Amino acid sequence: MKIGRIRIGLNVVVQIVLILFLAAMVNSLAFKHYKRWDFSRDQKYALSDKTKRFLDSLKGKMRITVFFSPSTPISADVQNLLTEYQYAGKGKIDLEQIDPERNLSRAKELFDKYKVVTDESLLVLDYDGRNKTVKASEMADVDQSGMAMGEGPRVAAFKGEQAITSAMIDLGRGKRRPWDMLQVTRSQRFQPPRALSRY
Repeated sequence: MKIGRIRIGLNVVVQIVLILFLAAMVNSLAFKHYKRWDFSRDQKYALSDKTKRFLDSLKGKMRITVFFSPSTPISADVQNLLTEYQYAGKGKIDLEQIDPERNLSRAKELFDKYKVVTDESLLVLDYDGRNKTVKASEMADVDQSGMAMGEGPRVAAFKGEQAITSAMIDLGRGKRRPWDMLQVTRSQRFQPPRALSRY
């Protein structure tokens, strides 16, 4: 009778250990092979293959600072889209959210750093010492026809991915600003050809 209880107890312990082991393995597999799907009707937040390939090709981290007021009509859309960028970027995209109406000091500090002079909601993308802004007006077509009847603005078309990816590609390729070409180093100064210098 005592041996029967020991066997039953040992059997229960082995079963509990096996169940915990299987649960840990399933959890580990699910963590390593995590997948996301966009089941929305228009797949508004699903990133294109071009965007995903570009994010894979990034060498360093890209910082995106979000200066959006919660009252901006596309605020939720931009937030959801940037979450997809972070996921697809696999650690290469850093986000900082700043509500310019609530966090005035941080917003002013970054506006000064990036030389931003607008009161429109925008994103600042910073990569490899270069930065570019993407304004809310570039990310959506907003229908304001209902304003006369007391309705709020309505988003007619959200084109956030196109605007953000285009800015990222410009930064990633190192597109230079026209005034960057004016900075000449000592070794780049004009030297007359040797054949002409004899005359």
